[in-house]
Amino acid sequence: MSIVGSAGKPAVRSGRLSSNVRPHTNTPLQLAPFHSFIQRLSLVSGQVCDSSTLAAAADELKSLALAHDWVAIGFRAAQETEELLYPVAHAGAGMPALYLVSDGVAVRSPPHAHGTWVVIVGISGVEANVIYAPGARRAATPVRTERIGPGETLTLGAEAIHATHVLSAVPTYHLHVYGRPLHELAPFGERTFAVSG
Repeated sequence: MSIVGSAGKPAVRSGRLSSNVRPHTNTPLQLAPFHSFIQRLSLVSGQVCDSSTLAAAADELKSLALAHDWVAIGFRAAQETEELLYPVAHAGAGMPALYLVSDGVAVRSPPHAHGTWVVIVGISGVEANVIYAPGARRAATPVRTERIGPGETLTLGAEAIHATHVLSAVPTYHLHVYGRPLHELAPFGERTFAVSG
C-alpha cells in the first residue's frame, strides 16, 4: 500500500495500513468539514467509544463523504493491485484520525485487528468485509460478511477482526476513522490472524 502525505504524491510502504503515515502539510479548503468532524468526535470518544457513538459518527461522516468529489480534491483512485491511504484529518496523539482509502480492483487484506475502534464509510466501489471470531493460536473463524458500497457503513469495536476483498470492477474509495492514528498501532504483521474452520 502507498501512503500519500499530500494529494497526488504517494510514498511506497509495506503492510496494509501500517505505521508510516505522514500527516497532510497542505489541507485543501474542501477538507475543513472533516477536520471539524474529527475535533468534535475526539471530544466525545477518545479510546472509549460505544456502539451508539460509533453509529452516530458513521451517519454524520456518510453525509460529509458523499457530498465531496474526492478525485477533484486531488485524491486519485488506486490502480489494479494498488492500495492508497490518504491522511485527511487527525485530532492529535492518541485521538481519532480520518483517512481516505482507495483499494484497486481485486485487492484483498488478510484477517487483522486494529486494537482500536473503526468507522468505515463507502464512497464508491464495493468491498466485502469478512468479520471473524478470535480463536486459539492467532487463528480466527469467519462469522459473517458485510458488503460496503456507496453510502454504506461499518463500525468495528477495538477487538474486532476483519478481512477485506474488493468486489467491484472499479477501485474503492472509503473513509476510515480510527480511534487513534495508524502510526500508533502495532505493526500490521503483529495484528494479522490465520483462518481456521
